[in-house]
Amino acid sequence: MIHITQATAHDLLSVRDVFGAYLQWATSMGNSLSNVTVDSAAMLERDMADIQKFMPPDGRLLLAVDRAGVMGCACMRTSRPGMAELKRMYVYPDQRGRGIGRALVHALIADLRSAGYVTLRLDSGRFMTAAHALYRALGFQEIAPYPESEVPEDLRQHCIFMELPL
Repeated sequence: MIHITQATAHDLLSVRDVFGAYLQWATSMGNSLSNVTVDSAAMLERDMADIQKFMPPDGRLLLAVDRAGVMGCACMRTSRPGMAELKRMYVYPDQRGRGIGRALVHALIADLRSAGYVTLRLDSGRFMTAAHALYRALGFQEIAPYPESEVPEDLRQHCIFMELPL
């Protein structure tokens, strides 16, 4: 049985593992497809040093777990009042196809709605087509790049930007 839980300080080793897997996969795919070199280890260290942005009250770091351990995560940071940004959505490859990503995003959306957020945005690499299909199925629409995105200007052509009114 899958449980979705808010990560705590006790989960940081598991968070580091899932973030590391996500960043290694995403940067390796992005680097090979876009001729851009991004250092996943440096990104992981920045994420872990700034982990508080993904913690309540202004963030969320949801983990999908079962008795075997963490299967994936979905994070959110507040980009401005009423607006959140979905970050680090990832399910380990051997756990995909079980509805874990959908469960993570559903839980995050429900939490954000109850907290009074009105918009959820995201950016993701163009190669993340399975994620885009999930987001579209949940009602996300493509939008132009938004100023709060952490994607550097020179890399935005390699990304898709989406929004969901809550």
